[in-house]
Amino acid sequence: LEDLSVSVEVLPSPGGSRMQMWWWCLRLIPWIAKRNPDLVLLLGSQMAPVRLGLPASFPTVLYWNVHPSQLFDRQAPTLLARWFNIALTRLSYLAAARASVVLPIGARLREDLVAHGVHPLRAVTVPLGVSDNHSMPRKPSPREHLPGEALRLIIAGSINAERGRDVMFDGIALLKSQSLSV
Repeated sequence: LEDLSVSVEVLPSPGGSRMQMWWWCLRLIPWIAKRNPDLVLLLGSQMAPVRLGLPASFPTVLYWNVHPSQLFDRQAPTLLARWFNIALTRLSYLAAARASVVLPIGARLREDLVAHGVHPLRAVTVPLGVSDNHSMPRKPSPREHLPGEALRLIIAGSINAERGRDVMFDGIALLKSQSLSV
């Protein structure tokens, strides 16, 4: 990372329960907002609530890898837990509808997102895996910044080689090799 001149800040996640994840997402919102990024990349459906707390001016890409029913059990043992999970599911779809671009990993997830209010042009299916022919037909609108000013990119989620997410740093290196300041 030193070779890329990239600053990496880690806000440790608590691990464990979904509730802990939601509290972590809430903590992440002011942390991101304070840094005034040019682009926010939320890696995973569970990160959707972060979008709701960010200013509308922040271009946000949401990687939608899991259907909300896998995150929030509507058959929870108590009525209160079921209501809470239904509310979290609705908030996830609302957040997806507010993202600049949503990247579902399959056609069914895309159809479901569109049925729940995501504009079809902003739901771009990105199958699992890496390929040179994966590209977004429409890029999020960049925010204005001064010439020579570095691109401020925030990636929220885990970064590990096992899931292939370490290639993001290869992408940053590629941008820098094209004389872009990141």
